[in-house]
Amino acid sequence: MFLKSLLAAALLATSVFGAPMTISTGTAAPWLVNGNPVVVETTIPTGIWIANFGDGSWVGPTASAGNPSIGLAPGTYTYTLNIGAYFGGAGSFSLQYATDNSVAWTLSAGSLGGTTSCGSVLSPDSNCFQSSAGAPRTLTGNFASNSILTATVVNGTTTPVANNPTGLLVVGTGSDVPEPSTYAMFGMGIAAIAFARSRRK
Repeated sequence: MFLKSLLAAALLATSVFGAPMTISTGTAAPWLVNGNPVVVETTIPTGIWIANFGDGSWVGPTASAGNPSIGLAPGTYTYTLNIGAYFGGAGSFSLQYATDNSVAWTLSAGSLGGTTSCGSVLSPDSNCFQSSAGAPRTLTGNFASNSILTATVVNGTTTPVANNPTGLLVVGTGSDVPEPSTYAMFGMGIAAIAFARSRRK
C-alpha cells in the first residue's frame, strides 16, 4: 500500500511539474510587439515567406503587416514574451522561428543556444523567412522566473517601399523546472507519509 502511495505522489508531481506548454506565436502565449499585442497576419506573401506550420502563425505589429499590397516603412520591431511569468517560474524551451527581415534574440535572465540571430542589422535583407534558405531556424534556452525573451526584428534599412512586409513566426514548447526548495518540500511530504504509515503499523 505504501508503494502505491509513493507511486501516486510521483505521478502527481510529474503531472504538475515539467508539463510542456506551447510558446508559439498566434496562440495563447502573450507575445507583444513594441509593447502592444501582436496581430496575426491574414495574408502571407506566397513564395516569399514560409507557410504557417505546427501551432504557430505569422504575427506582426499592425493589421497590414505581411500584406504585400500595403507594406510597412523600414524600422525596428521588438517582440517580447514574459516567458518566466508565462510558465510561472524557471524552465527551458525549444523553438523554431522565421522572420522578415533580420532578428537578434536575447534573454534577460538565463541562457540561449542554437541560432540566436539571423541576418544582420547592417544587412537585414537576408532570407530568414524562406524555406529555400534553411528556415526555420532553431532556438533553445533556459530561463529564470523573471526572464523576458526578446526578438529584435529589423525590417529594411533604406527608403520605404510599397511592398515591404515584416513579421515573426515562432513554433515551440517549454516547461517549468521546480526550484530546489519545491523538491525539498515534496521529499518532506513523502517522508511524512512514510513516518505516518510506520506509526500505524
